[in-house]
Amino acid sequence: MNKLIGMLLLTIGLMYASIAPKNSTLSELQVLTTLQIDSSFLSTQEYKSIKSNFRELTKQDIAEKLKSGYYFLPPLQDLLSKSVVPDMFLYLAMIESDFNINTTSDKNAKGIWQFLPYTATLYGLKINDFVDERKDPIKSTEAALNYLTKLHNKFGKWYLAAIAYNCGEGALQKAIENAGSDDLSVLLSDNNKYLPNESKQFIKKLIASALFAQNSKTANLDELSKMLNKGSSQTIASVKVNGGASLFDIAKSMYISTKELKKYNRHLTQDVVPPVKKDYQIYIPYNKLALFKANYKPQKSTQIVTHTIAKGESLYTIAKKYAVKIEDLKDINGLTSNNLK
Repeated sequence: MNKLIGMLLLTIGLMYASIAPKNSTLSELQVLTTLQIDSSFLSTQEYKSIKSNFRELTKQDIAEKLKSGYYFLPPLQDLLSKSVVPDMFLYLAMIESDFNINTTSDKNAKGIWQFLPYTATLYGLKINDFVDERKDPIKSTEAALNYLTKLHNKFGKWYLAAIAYNCGEGALQKAIENAGSDDLSVLLSDNNKYLPNESKQFIKKLIASALFAQNSKTANLDELSKMLNKGSSQTIASVKVNGGASLFDIAKSMYISTKELKKYNRHLTQDVVPPVKKDYQIYIPYNKLALFKANYKPQKSTQIVTHTIAKGESLYTIAKKYAVKIEDLKDINGLTSNNLK
């Protein structure tokens, strides 16, 4: 059986080699095959343009973007490895947001996967006064993978799923109907306007980034190669806490500041966990998991009080009014000094 599989892989490799241009590398063929792009695309002017962009990418450019998502990159890679979506779709998120969770477009798309409100709620992400799960790196990735799988089921090819993710299902369907083809070279041709220019550039960037990453792995480019292969390491832990729990109390159990805990939970818009009846999942630094398990005790739901500072008030008078410590008041409000001005 193993020999049969080996012969099959060899046959497929030889078949692509016979079709592709002589100067094409195995990495190029792997990227196109994964995206289900016909190997004849390697001979087109559109592909030459993509290769030109690929050469302009630098190790530093990619590394800086990967560093932006350093703490949630491993769980994202893990989720991708367990799904039918190709691993290289990690770079779709990079193109959409540079792995910056706080990215917001002029159309109000948010998070690393740039979900619009309607699509987000359609795929189970909550948006309310307490949370915007488009900025939850795990839940938004699960939603994005479900959406991409649905798009692939509809259009039949991964490169079409990527384009539809960017411009919408309706726009891609119309482009294919107008072109009379779903061939990538036809859709990307500068001689027509089947696709929005933004979507043309989007799929080109995805292919170029995948080519760069594939070559980096093959060439073992030191730090970048390590970052691309760090999926087995653990940087964050998912834990469940009671609805309405105070972030201050959770942070205190691990001897970290509320500000530090918020870095891992940008989707939370208040200083408390959403007041749901069931437990709610949040994220903590993986190296603090033991402390959390040892020290955290479920608390009653925290009541949020908004205080408007009056003239002459100080942290001391406010802390005394609400029977809290000054240091706790500073931590909850992200203050670094006692000065209220």
